[in-house]
Amino acid sequence: MGSIVFLTRQAARAIVEGLNATGYSAVWSLKKKNRAILDGIEIDNKKILLLEWAPQLAIMRHRSIRMAILHGGMNGI
Repeated sequence: MGSIVFLTRQAARAIVEGLNATGYSAVWSLKKKNRAILDGIEIDNKKILLLEWAPQLAIMRHRSIRMAILHGGMNGI
């Protein structure tokens, strides 16, 4: 999620729980200054990779990528 996207703790929890309930792994780009939103939410590090910045083109070119959810910001692909 971009630098100006505001997520509530409830929305962050729903994202994490939704990802944990699937058979898929995820790369989540979330600025360190916004990570407090995840306090108290259990992240399965084998399923969710948290990055401060993600190289979108490189990730989407990878053969194992099946879907990308982007917020549509200025630097979005």
